[in-house]
Amino acid sequence: MSTSVAEQWTDARALVIAYSGSGAGASAVGPAARALRASIPETRLLLLWPVGVRVPPLVTAVVDGRIECPMPEAAGKTATLKAVRGIAARAVRGLRAAAPAGAVFFSEAGCTACVPVYLCCLAGIARRAGFTAEVTGGLLTNPLEPPPAATPEPERHLFLLESLGLAGGPKPFTSSDEAAGSAQLTGTEGAALRFGTAWPGP
Repeated sequence: MSTSVAEQWTDARALVIAYSGSGAGASAVGPAARALRASIPETRLLLLWPVGVRVPPLVTAVVDGRIECPMPEAAGKTATLKAVRGIAARAVRGLRAAAPAGAVFFSEAGCTACVPVYLCCLAGIARRAGFTAEVTGGLLTNPLEPPPAATPEPERHLFLLESLGLAGGPKPFTSSDEAAGSAQLTGTEGAALRFGTAWPGP
């Protein structure tokens, strides 16, 4: 019996949410992250996030861990090439340890997702979904055509999930979500997760 695209993703024990872009566009990932959590509440969600970019509280509140990803411009502006290679190597090791079944790639307008996609390929992640305009070279297993260029970024990210059958419908963002996200970042209120720690094993 054949398996639908949605079933290939919803049956996963763990998935990666990868973001490419600056802090200015990071908050646009929040509604999609929340929708993904609502769609697959039992699946572990791991962030592959640009080093130095703050994770928005709405995203923090719904994920289970984070791995840092080198920014494409880091080698020439903010870090040595050796440091960038070290971040990339740690990212691949972390991804392999987490053993997610797939990764979805969100990008800020005008940014490429090639770096996180390449790291996921090196880590052996079997399913990789994103927009064809942001990734070249046939590295996506689920290449998707993007929505019209005028689409706001939050809706653009949700469109990607809807194309995979993964949009469970985001709930309104409340102040309690902000508090929950802050608690996870600071380790207060008994939060079990501290970002930057090792991803838990299967």
